[in-house]
Amino acid sequence: MKFQHLSVYVACALTHATEAFKQQVEELKRRLERFCYLNCFLGVGTGAEPSRVYTYDIACVDQSQLVVAICNSSSTGLGMEAQRQIDRHGAVLAVAQREASVSPMIQGPPFPGFEYCLYDDLLQEVPAMVLQRLEEIDSTPVGEVARKRYEWILQKLQGDQAAA
Repeated sequence: MKFQHLSVYVACALTHATEAFKQQVEELKRRLERFCYLNCFLGVGTGAEPSRVYTYDIACVDQSQLVVAICNSSSTGLGMEAQRQIDRHGAVLAVAQREASVSPMIQGPPFPGFEYCLYDDLLQEVPAMVLQRLEEIDSTPVGEVARKRYEWILQKLQGDQAAA
């Protein structure tokens, strides 16, 4: 896995999403897992208390170097997650299907690390967009810190296993 040291969080509106869209998002996450670590949200349908969902999902955002925000449908939670990443000075790749009606608020925040892109096919185009952003992040101090942290964790785990 090329970017095993980089974490990605995929955010999207699921509350009123079609089953077909949910399946596409799951397939996108499977494809992304081939080259990076995914922080997965707790989200809809888990039966978890709203405060638990918020705490868990925001913690996942906080641990991610990149938030991929799929903006095809309105979602307060998606907006909160993207804003959290912006406030942390993290990278956000906001994507939307070309025909989607997307708020200007998400189309144009003037922040470094924020990019808004349109796509025609989620599964064909977005993985390449994510890979390009990860390449960019990996060449920054953020990527270097993530790599060193990952290596430290691996050494710690190997040391713990040797001691056991």
